[in-house]
Amino acid sequence: GGTNGWGSVVVMVPAALAAVGLAARSTRRLALFYLAVGLAYAALAFDNPLSAAYSHLPLGKTFRMPQRFLWLSGFAVSVLTALGVQAATLERIVAFSKAVPA
Repeated sequence: GGTNGWGSVVVMVPAALAAVGLAARSTRRLALFYLAVGLAYAALAFDNPLSAAYSHLPLGKTFRMPQRFLWLSGFAVSVLTALGVQAATLERIVAFSKAVPA
C-alpha cells in the first residue's frame, strides 16, 4: 500500500517549529540545550562509539535496551517544538503591541 503523506507532516511541522525556536533570540539558549540533549540521547540509542563508551560505565548495561534513549530524544524534540511555538507567538505579540498605539 501507499502512504497518505501524513508522516512527512508529522516530521516537518515540529522540525520547522524547532528551527523557529533556535532562530529566535529569546529562546535560543534553551533550544540549543535541548538540541544537544536530543542529539546526545539519540546517539546513545544506536551502535556507535558513544554508546560503546556508555556501556562500559558502571551500570551502563543494566537496562539492556538502548532504545529507551529515544524516549528522551522525543521529549527533547517536543520541548524544541514548544519553544518554537513560544518564539513565534511571542514575536507576533511584540509586533502587535508595537503596532497598536497605547
